[in-house]
Amino acid sequence: MAIKSADVNTTQQVILSLLVPSDQTLSSAYYASLFALFGGGNVHIALGSTGPAAVPSLVFEISGIEVARELSTGGWIFGASTPVGPGTSGSIEALTEVLRGAISGYVGLMAPSSPTSYILTFPSNAGAADNVLRTDGYGVTSWVSPIANEAFGSFWGLEISQLQTGAVQNTWYFVDSAAIGGGEVSNVTSNAGGKLTITNTGRYLINWSLTLEANANNKHLLGGVGVNGSVAGYGQAHTESVTNQEVCLAGTCIIPLNAGDYVQLAFRTTDTGAPNINIDDVGMTITRLGAVDPITKYLTDNSSVLLTDNVGNQLTEVS
Repeated sequence: MAIKSADVNTTQQVILSLLVPSDQTLSSAYYASLFALFGGGNVHIALGSTGPAAVPSLVFEISGIEVARELSTGGWIFGASTPVGPGTSGSIEALTEVLRGAISGYVGLMAPSSPTSYILTFPSNAGAADNVLRTDGYGVTSWVSPIANEAFGSFWGLEISQLQTGAVQNTWYFVDSAAIGGGEVSNVTSNAGGKLTITNTGRYLINWSLTLEANANNKHLLGGVGVNGSVAGYGQAHTESVTNQEVCLAGTCIIPLNAGDYVQLAFRTTDTGAPNINIDDVGMTITRLGAVDPITKYLTDNSSVLLTDNVGNQLTEVS
């Protein structure tokens, strides 16, 4: 066991090495002999009143100020004569914890002057490269990907020629064509036929457009967004048909979606007469709102963040 102090004076460091033979009985007399050997001057080893297995504890003092004390629970306390924190068996408690570099310098942790007491439980592994540390609000931390919350997707189709014959009044039909191609996606799946499936629960901004025509005049044509095969009042738009002439519809909306939900375009007529409706061009984009990755969010509000290197050797500060 070794105790190192840099506080004796400005030019000297004292290292106290207490070597206890395996067959040595830890008794008051043995502690007293250590005190006689190392005591004196600015650095003192004194006997406390309690210690492991009812053996008197060691107390280290520098210029009359206690810097370390052996706890009766088997741990050590540094920097104060009264334990600070939970005081569990084997713990080391201090106002400031400092780790010195192998060559020079040091890094340290310091608690606020009057914190609400809590304990952080660190992850069981080193995480993946560029992970960031996140807490669950109860002190349990985990490594998360900085782009885990990013979500967007799109699809488009030109002259897909999806024909709905004899469209029934107020009946929704879904755009579904193999001619529709997928666009850019992240945490969204572009399914064949014009469906976008959500990976992360959240609120999504949807923009859509639809070019269509009917074989009858003055028919009200509507477009909207379907979720899991049903159409609500999400961002609907309508126009009136001119026989066999293309008309355009477009809309936008914000929709709460759950993981696994899918969205697609839908159309209908609100008039009688069962016109034929032909879909020419379609397009949709979807973006999760508030999905700024943790690193970007932190660097926007602060100056830097710590990233793991995936092997537990180094935390890197980026800004």
